[in-house]
Parts: sequence; C-alpha cells; structure tokens
Amino acid sequence: MGMMSKMALFMKFAWVLVFVVFVQLAVTPTLAQETDENFQTTLTTRYEIDHQAKTRVIHEFQIVNKTPTMYLSQYALDLGSSKLKDFQATVNDQSVTPHVVQTDEKSSIAISFSEPIVGEGQTQNFSLSYHDPAISDRVGQVVEINIPHTLGSQTFADQKVMITVPIAFGQPSRVEPKPDSQSTLGDQLQFQYQKRPNRAIALTFGNYQIFDVKIKYLLRNPNSRNMTIPIALPPDTPYQRVLYTNLYPQPNRLYQDNDHNWIAEYDLSRYENLTVKAELNIKTLLESDPAVPTPPILPAHTQAQEYWESDTAILQSASSKIGTIPALSQSVIEKLSYAEEANLDSRQRLGAVAALNNPANAVCQEYTDLFIGLARAQKIPAVAILGYAFTTDESIKPIGIAGDVLHTWPEAFDQNQQAWWRLDPTWEDTSDGIDFTYNFDLNHLVFARNGVSSTQPSPAGSYDPELPREQLVEVKVGNSLVLPASTVELSIEQGAHLDHLFSNWSVPRKWRKIRLNWPFLSTISLVNQAGAAIYPNQAQYQLTTDSENLDQSVVDQLPTTILPFQTHITNLILKTPQSQPYTSPVTVTIQLNDQTFIATSAGKLLFLPEAWFKQDALVDSVVVVGGLALGALIAGSLLVYWRKRHRAVRGQSQVASETSSELH
Repeated sequence: MGMMSKMALFMKFAWVLVFVVFVQLAVTPTLAQETDENFQTTLTTRYEIDHQAKTRVIHEFQIVNKTPTMYLSQYALDLGSSKLKDFQATVNDQSVTPHVVQTDEKSSIAISFSEPIVGEGQTQNFSLSYHDPAISDRVGQVVEINIPHTLGSQTFADQKVMITVPIAFGQPSRVEPKPDSQSTLGDQLQFQYQKRPNRAIALTFGNYQIFDVKIKYLLRNPNSRNMTIPIALPPDTPYQRVLYTNLYPQPNRLYQDNDHNWIAEYDLSRYENLTVKAELNIKTLLESDPAVPTPPILPAHTQAQEYWESDTAILQSASSKIGTIPALSQSVIEKLSYAEEANLDSRQRLGAVAALNNPANAVCQEYTDLFIGLARAQKIPAVAILGYAFTTDESIKPIGIAGDVLHTWPEAFDQNQQAWWRLDPTWEDTSDGIDFTYNFDLNHLVFARNGVSSTQPSPAGSYDPELPREQLVEVKVGNSLVLPASTVELSIEQGAHLDHLFSNWSVPRKWRKIRLNWPFLSTISLVNQAGAAIYPNQAQYQLTTDSENLDQSVVDQLPTTILPFQTHITNLILKTPQSQPYTSPVTVTIQLNDQTFIATSAGKLLFLPEAWFKQDALVDSVVVVGGLALGALIAGSLLVYWRKRHRAVRGQSQVASETSSELH
C-alpha cells in the first residue's frame, strides 16, 4: 500500500475515533471533573419538588466540540447514592435508555450516542433525570430541602441550578445561600443560582416543628439507706420551647444548674425502685426566642476534662492552625470516618485523643468529643448537647440503639455573634454534603447539656442500665403547641419549713416538713402550676400593709427562670421604720410579664423595727438577733451531723447512672 493510501486510511479512522468520558462523582449529584480539554461542558441542574416533597433531579448537559476530529460516543457517571430511582435520559430531545448499574454504595449510569456530533463548534445536548429521596423531606408541617454542594464544580464552563417548589408551600423561612433570583411561575416558586454555590443549598418552609414526647426514667436505690437521685428533664433553650403535660410523680425539688439543665431530684427510700413518667410537647425553632435566657459562658467551658483532653500535645498540635468554628467542624469531618458496623451494645466512649488515634472507629460521641477537644485547645468555649435527632432516613442521618434514639452534637460560642453556634459534624459527614454547620435543622431535640462536666447530667433515655431494658423515649411529630398563660399559686405566711430555710443543704426527708413558726420570719411561696417555664423579666414582689408600703430591698428579686411545677421560696424578716414591733396582715403582689397575682396573709405577721438591725441597735436587737442565731445554730448543728452521716450516700446520688444507650 502506498504512502498516500496509508495516510488517507489513517484520517478516515481519526474521524470515527470513539471517546468515552467518565466523570467520578463524590456526592450525589456532583459532576466533578471536566470531560476533556477537547470539549467545553456546561450544565444546568433542575430540582423539581412536588406537593408530596418528592424530588426529581434533571441534569441538562451541553458539550461543545473544541476540535474538528474528536467526538463523544458515550457519557458515563458515577453517582454516590444507591437509592436513586426511575432513571430517564434524552439525547437531542429524543428518549434513550440509560445503562444503570447500582451497588450498595453508588449508581453508575452510561448514556450512548448513536449519532455522534462531529466538527469543531458542534454541540451535543442530552439530559439525565432520576428521583432522589435524600434531597427533600416533609416532617409534619415543615418541608426541608437540602442540596449537597458539588465537588469540583468549577471545572464546568458554566453550571446553573434551578429549584422549583409548589407555591402551596408558602414563602420559605430560610434559603441559604441567597439565590440570584426568586420568581413565581404559575403555581410554582423558582429559585435560581447562575453559578452553583460551593456550599450546600438549604431551603426550609416552616418556622418551627412540633414533637410529642414520652419519657420514662427508671430509678433504683440499691443501698440500705435513703438516697437522692437527680435526673435531667428536657429543658427550654433559645431554640426549643417545652410544655409538660404530665410529670409523675412530682419531684421533691426542681432547679436549673449552671449549664441551664433542668434538674429534678427524687428521694428514694432504701432499695426502692421508682419509675418517673414525663409527657411533653417540644417546639423547635429556626429563630431564637428572646424570652429564653442564653446559657452563660463559664470558665469550665474552655478547660480540659475527661474525654476532652484539650491540654494534651496531640490536640494542641491538631488545632494549632484552626481558628474558626466552621473550620473546626470541617477538620473533624476530615479526620474521622463513621463506623457503620460498630458494635453499639458493647461500645466504649473513646474521648477526643483516642478518637484521633482511631479515626475509623467513630460515632457521634467521637465526632462531638473531638470537636470540643480541638475547640477548647484553642480556648473556644464548647459544650456537648445530648438528645434526640428525628430522621426519616437513618442511612444518611444515623441514630438509635438499644431501643432508644440518642444522639449528641456540639455547640461552640461565637464571640462575633455573642451566641452559641449549633452544628452537627456527624450528620454533615454521613449525609454526603448536607450542611449542618451553617444550616442547622428543626429535628434536633435537646435533652441535656454537658459543659461543666463531660459526663453529667445524663440525658433522658439513660436511666437505669441495671434494670431490664425497655424503650424509654418515644418521639412523634405533633400538631400544635400553645404555651399557656402563667398560672401560679401565690401565698405569704409566718414561719418556714427547714428545707426552704436551709435550701443549700440536703435536709433529711423526715425533717423537711418540720415548720419553724418563728414569729419574726415570713415566707413568700410562688408555685408555677403550669407545665411551661416562666421568665419573670426582672419581676419583684410588692408588699403592702394597711398603713405602709414596705422596703423592696427586703425581698429577693425573682430568678430569671421559674421551671414548670417549681416552687420558688423567699424568706424574709419584715421590718418597719416604727420604733416598736407590731403585727398586721400583709398583701403581696407580683407582676409576671402581663399578668398580676395577689395574695394576702391569713393572719397577722410580725414587723420588727429597722433600728434593731442597725449598728447602734438597742439591747432588744441583741436579744432578737441572738435568738435568731441560737435557733439557726441548733438547726445547723443537727444538719451538719446528718450531712456527715449521709455524705457517702449523697455523693453517690450526685452521679446519675452512666448512659445505657450509646450515643452515635
């Protein structure tokens, strides 16, 4: 064959060269790499959400030949989800059948071109569509849409995103990041991004979510002496309001600790078992409720603790170049891998350092511990939130073990915003790119907050591991929650019970109802009879008699929070500017936000001259104060004796049982 004939044959084969392009996708529906330097690829992706909050994803490709001799014969994609369904494809507006192979981890799709487009500047148009169940979800009255970011989206010459939803959803309460345009097309809302963002897109329709919750606390006293067991009740937070419809039996004491946990104490007799049942409604919020005080920053929130070894060299080194809260979360995600096959029943908590040394053996506890360890190493206040995370797809948002659904995630304090930043690095890692750093959802329910301690209090669902296991937490989507108006029982009377007079001491149960009817001591009781907390907003009692208003300084200001069913006690000595003691009925008035409550003493209360309490007091004041001191000394001595006797038992009661349901 002559040289000219060989050259002609070579050119003929060059024109029919088959070029197959494989694009590897890290997360659905990512198109991560440019096809080839010989082609220019543009992509428009449409996410069409229907009235049932089901999503159809449509990728529209346009590939332009940049050379006269190259063309495509096939386009192949690997999508990082095995749950995609109903694949359809078109080539130049003609339906074709895509070749689909699905494994446990991915879906591989290939589209063949029977009539390749040849020639420089020529365009190949084709589309691929499928149903993706992970994009959108309706929970109760709330619709959430989460579109993962695209790895390597900059390799496309142009990449647009359009999202359409039924106008019946209403206007979105949150769209992040902000779209380039929003419009109404018939019965549809459309959101358009001219360039695909380099972070996940999140849309939420609905400002809040309602959950109906039932909880059992199985308490056990294995000792031969009485003991007190504290439990953590799901509390209000700036992003969560709680209404208790039932709490039985009522606790012996209720208080809010330094981390703003709601602690209920129960007194158990020796060898007594007690089941506490709580029924409540929880309302989660997108925007913070200004009525609920923000938990304070405490010195302990930047200190090293068990499981949060922020003072170790390994965590100091690992965090040395990480300066922001989002960067800390991303670092945790990059360092750890979720343990899909973890034996959760026998799993032991690792802590931050061990998690860093065993990165493939992590569940949510390790993600949270490592985040807190790294944050505190940088002196960023950080705490652990323990609770319940509601999900309709445990494969991408893993929760639930041993019959209960427990989850944990961190919060860190943002000095710029002067607020606690909520985030979930576990779910961000397992959900293939859904953003839980900037776009926290409505499905995280707070049961307890660990900041001062890395282990206490234990959350609902973890009392008691030694009793027979049963489901302790039940959560369902609810319909409504209307916080009731404040309902209180107000009273003022002479004397006080021992446990109210010595509120900082653990008074023996048999002494608690002993009433000291000292004539110079009066007690104001305010009982919150409703299942919702009251936030008094700097309220004070106003005391009046028939003849005078009393000095407000003798009455303590109310706390910033009065818990559901809590009794707030104020002990006081009534004083008068007159020179002689006298008795009179007393009326107490309090303004709680927009409501006024009034109570009058059943009998006459004793007023003592103010002069008796001054430095130049007369002998009478010495007698009164001496009598008061003697009474307090006698009562205090008895309490000290009892406290020493029962210190060991009381010490045990301060530590709730270790969490029986592992967090992951």
